[in-house]
Amino acid sequence: MPTELKLGVINIVAQPHPEGVYLDALNHVAHNGVNFWGDDFATISQPNEIGDGLYQGRILIWTEIDPDAPAINKAELVEVSLQDTGFVPPPELGFNGRIFTYTFREDIHHMFFELRNELGKNLAPKRANRIFSKLLAADRLPRDFPIVETTVIPEDDTIDRLLGLHQLNKLSIFLKRPNADEFGDRAQEVLEDLEDQGARSQDVVLKKAPGVQTLTPNEDNRLLAEVAAQNGHVSAVGKEEDGSKIDGSTLEYPKIMSAMVDDALSLAQAAARLARNYIPPRLG
Repeated sequence: MPTELKLGVINIVAQPHPEGVYLDALNHVAHNGVNFWGDDFATISQPNEIGDGLYQGRILIWTEIDPDAPAINKAELVEVSLQDTGFVPPPELGFNGRIFTYTFREDIHHMFFELRNELGKNLAPKRANRIFSKLLAADRLPRDFPIVETTVIPEDDTIDRLLGLHQLNKLSIFLKRPNADEFGDRAQEVLEDLEDQGARSQDVVLKKAPGVQTLTPNEDNRLLAEVAAQNGHVSAVGKEEDGSKIDGSTLEYPKIMSAMVDDALSLAQAAARLARNYIPPRLG
């Protein structure tokens, strides 16, 4: 019976980005656990080359048990000491384990990850991005290593949807410095502008003036929004034509790639095919 494969996508950007920097970063943080949410921890296995500039590995998630924290006796609804029960959590074990396959495409530095694994466990794009953001933080990489930023890639039409509100009252653009290889000639100016000022990021906020029907972003700000959608985030506040209020963000519309997979193809092979065939938008 065919199985549906769904992938999310994260843009990983290093500044600067010498050859091999992305694999160096992933190899360096592999097997190092990071606390990314509550009692949940995660790490990745080292990327394994599968050809055509594609690499695959696993995202491993587990829950840490604090041996000093009380447990709950569910029958009697009381706290009990783990020590009194005689249970000592082995330090080498993580509990409630979940494993997801990732596929990294080096030429566009995009990370494709399973949203739902073979056991029916889910990994939300925001959680996946948090994992990679924490793993690739400056304090986990070698000293003087390039700064690494991560962004969840949104659906292709997200900027058109946000900027196309019937009444756009507020537009917020947060841009992290992107890579030059993502750009066409016009968008290259966005990167050069940040580099010339020694800036790592840029915030732009536009608010509708009183008496004006709607904000009308010019070409420069529309381009900035398109770049920020892949390297940062964009949010918009306004109203639809029927008067319903909208407060939306690129973070709320993650890109989801899907394919039906039959028994002749493994989910990992199908993920590699989706990643290989993905065409990122050319900005500007």
